[in-house]
Amino acid sequence: MKQALVFLFIILIFTFCKQQEQTVANYYEPVFDQTGKQILQVNLPATSSLDSTVLIRSNLRDTRYYFSDTIIITEEFYFDYAELIVPVELINAKPPTFDTFLIAREYLYSHEFADILFPVIPDSIRLLLADSLYANTQLSQSHTDTHTQHSDSVFYEGFYTYNEIVSDTTRDLFMADSILKMQTELAPWKIYDSIPYFNNMENVFVDSTLKLLLDTVYVEVFDSSKIIPQMPFDVMCDEFSDTISRDDIILWENEVVFRIFYPDDIDVFVEMVRVKGGTFKIGSDFYDYDERPATNLRITGFLLGKYEITNEVFCYFLNDMKCDSLGNIDGIKVIDLYHPLTKTRRNNFTGDFTPVKGWEDHPVVNVSWVGAQMFCKMGGGRLPSEAEWEYAARGGQYARKYPTNRDKSDFEYDYLYAGGNYMGELGWFVDNSRGMVWKGGLQKPNELGLHDMSGNVWEWCYDKYRSDFYARNGDSTDPMCLVSDKVNTRVNRGGSWSSDATYCRVANRNYLNQFELNPYLGFRIMRPLK
Repeated sequence: MKQALVFLFIILIFTFCKQQEQTVANYYEPVFDQTGKQILQVNLPATSSLDSTVLIRSNLRDTRYYFSDTIIITEEFYFDYAELIVPVELINAKPPTFDTFLIAREYLYSHEFADILFPVIPDSIRLLLADSLYANTQLSQSHTDTHTQHSDSVFYEGFYTYNEIVSDTTRDLFMADSILKMQTELAPWKIYDSIPYFNNMENVFVDSTLKLLLDTVYVEVFDSSKIIPQMPFDVMCDEFSDTISRDDIILWENEVVFRIFYPDDIDVFVEMVRVKGGTFKIGSDFYDYDERPATNLRITGFLLGKYEITNEVFCYFLNDMKCDSLGNIDGIKVIDLYHPLTKTRRNNFTGDFTPVKGWEDHPVVNVSWVGAQMFCKMGGGRLPSEAEWEYAARGGQYARKYPTNRDKSDFEYDYLYAGGNYMGELGWFVDNSRGMVWKGGLQKPNELGLHDMSGNVWEWCYDKYRSDFYARNGDSTDPMCLVSDKVNTRVNRGGSWSSDATYCRVANRNYLNQFELNPYLGFRIMRPLK
């Protein structure tokens, strides 16, 4: 009985420990219904991370035709017009004539006149006259204000206005109002009088005491000879009618899209893995300088090819895009057809491409970045960004990691390679490849079920290469480098069948010219989640 209880206790402990391990993704192979053109749904847990079979090339495809034509339209225009039959000077408006006058605006009084008739009271007398400290304060303030007022009259230097004199409380202003008005009444002009204008007459000194300020006004002179005569239309003009023919040329262009069924073609599917979005740490603090420092990023969910694109699938693309015998599409080099490790062949009579027998499921190589991106665009996606590639290669949300501090706020990843630390079990590299590329999916996948993310062939990424790009763009979402410090360079990741294990590390970065073609380089497709 005791032995049975001990055995049961050990089983419970083992079960509990297994439950604490990190969850591993589940996979399924969906069934595609060719008749209904849809993937059959199956009942699976909502938390499962599922593979998807994605249609990237259908035998029911859009074909675009462009039409252009020239259309000539002849039009006749009927119009009436008139010609003037009287001299234009007779009916033109004549410019008005103005007379200039001066208006008396204000008299100013000289400083000498004001200081003699209305002298400033000395401060000692003013203090004796003050009734209280308050009155003294007011007099002092008034004296200050008056000086301020005088300083505003600097425009009329040597003269005061009427208001400046009668409001100056520091003066003896006995009968000031009467005296000042009497002075202006003796002057030859009254305020608002009109004075004939003559040159350089702006301000008049009446005598040494008074200065008269004048305003200039203009008065229009009525001249009966400048009145415009009113004439009826038939007196001023003769009327005519005319017709003009004109040819218009219209350039018409249009695009018509036909959906055509190609019975001899087949639908092409690619197995893809759903990579759920999340946060991760790109790079490494222990290896090459362009991997440092390890940087936190956020990635949005996407689909990624479970395998590298194969020779067979790439041949469909070459056929659809009408690749020529030199490996060019629209004059752009997409594949090196003459390299011995290129396993696609072109029929010289039909122009069709087929994979070499036995190499159908091997990754296509000798493909330029331009050709790889062109394929992905045809398949409704693009090449993965460098950040998306490394996030998926590490296992996405299922990546194995361990904390590096007490509060578990920082961590390092368990695995150097995609899916483990022993490269011989995970991918093909220089120690086990026997000098050739291998069929995809023969080695162990990573935590997401992606095969050959380390080894077999290097994989093109969408990004241009910049050594410090992630150090500059830490804590960002879905970063993608579009400006390079090296001309026309694009990132490639993962190592190949000819690489040492250190180059197959998940964090290792490499780059090549985007038109480079070599037998160590392929790609896989990425599509955003809808």
